Amino acid sequence: MTKQQFKKSRRKKPSTEQQPMLFDTSNYIWMAGGVGLILLGFLIMYLESEVRGFWSLYVSPVVVLAGFGVVAYSIMKKRGDLDQHTQTEPSTAE
Repeated sequence: MTKQQFKKSRRKKPSTEQQPMLFDTSNYIWMAGGVGLILLGFLIMYLESEVRGFWSLYVSPVVVLAGFGVVAYSIMKKRGDLDQHTQTEPSTAE
């Protein structure tokens, strides 16, 4: 086998099958909510003009961390249809 034939045989052929989406629409909704919480937390920090103010020191970091938690949840959340397919009921054939 020559080098040229070997290179041709190693090339991947484009598949015509469609890949399933990585996330479900609910995952994207949760992710958008988490990003919104992060932006809200930074907006609270920006609007509070005092460095040691109550809102910028205590409330906004909690809101930002909650936003990161929601984003992490949205990434790790399983798709709904995968849960339905994996949990099969035993059939009773009589």
